[in-house]
Order: sequence, then C-alpha cells, then structure tokens
Amino acid sequence: MTGVAPGCQALRAFRVARLRGCASLSRVAASTGLPKECDMTVKRVLTCVAVAATLGVVGSAIADQPFETEIEARQGQFKLLAFNLGPLVGMARGDIEYDAATAQASADNIAAIASLQQDRLWPAGSDSESVSGTRALPEIWEDTDDVMAKFEELRQAALAMQEAAGSGLDGVRGQLRTLGAACSSCHDAYRESQ
Repeated sequence: MTGVAPGCQALRAFRVARLRGCASLSRVAASTGLPKECDMTVKRVLTCVAVAATLGVVGSAIADQPFETEIEARQGQFKLLAFNLGPLVGMARGDIEYDAATAQASADNIAAIASLQQDRLWPAGSDSESVSGTRALPEIWEDTDDVMAKFEELRQAALAMQEAAGSGLDGVRGQLRTLGAACSSCHDAYRESQ
C-alpha cells in the first residue's frame, strides 16, 4: 500500500482484517503486513472514536436536564403516595366501600414510601427556578431542617395510619386528617402552586 498515508493504511487494514474475521487489533496490523506502528494507530483511532462517542452521549444527557433522575424519583414517590391515598380517601368519603385488606395494603405502602431516605432526592439546584419540570421551591434548600422535620411528621402520620387502617373506617377517617395535614404543611410552604 505505497503512496497511502499511514493512518489510511491502518484504517484500511482494520477493515480488511474485520472482513477476514480477525478479533485482535494486534493481529489486524500483522495480517495485512503493516508495520507495528500501524497497530498503535488503529488502537488510537478506535479508542478516540469510542471515547468521543461516549462523551457525546453522556454530555448530551447531562446537558438536557440536570437532576432529571432525582426529580423523577421524588415525583414518582409522591405519585405512589397519591395512588395509595386514593382508596383511603374514597373509603373515608363513602365513594368506595370500606375494605380492611385494601385499606391495610394502602396504609402499608404509604408507611413504606414515607420512610424512604430523602437525602439524595433533593440536591441543591433542583428547584423550580433552576430547572424545569418541578414545583419544588428554592426555599427547600434554605431551611432543610424544617423540610426534613415535615418529612418526619409525614412518616409518623403514615405509621399511625398503618396501625389504624385495618381496624375500621373510623380509624381511617381519623388518621387521614393527620396524614393530610402532614402533606399540606410541606406543600403549602415548599411547593409551587399550579
């Protein structure tokens, strides 16, 4: 392959070797008779291409929306809370007939969700003024002790609901007020209105 630049020779060698079924880059250069330095050229070209492709994908994902995973996770947890509160609210209003098993399952799920660690879900800069797709106000990060205290109130109310849910409709109604108040205390102070 005289008259062709070494880099082109190396790429051509790689293509030929790939067609021949060579698995090793070291055998690529050897199988086409290229000098040993072409082996390194092929490795460098392929490494650069792989690194550039990886950085391009990762970079574009990061540039799209910072904290996307954290925001989706915390919104998912609140959707699960709402989903499990639905049957309890329906029973308390009389829209759904009280069912001890359903009430208990919903309360168990609420207690589990309310007991999740919150630290990683609330990174600074994931508020509604910094990124899109969230209603979390920046005040959350100005008084995290208060926010975490409100989460603890929610957890305690959820545990009380878990104790009362299977015992009857009166227990559900009584604890639903406490659970609703715990939700509202945080939403009123730290969630952007719609």
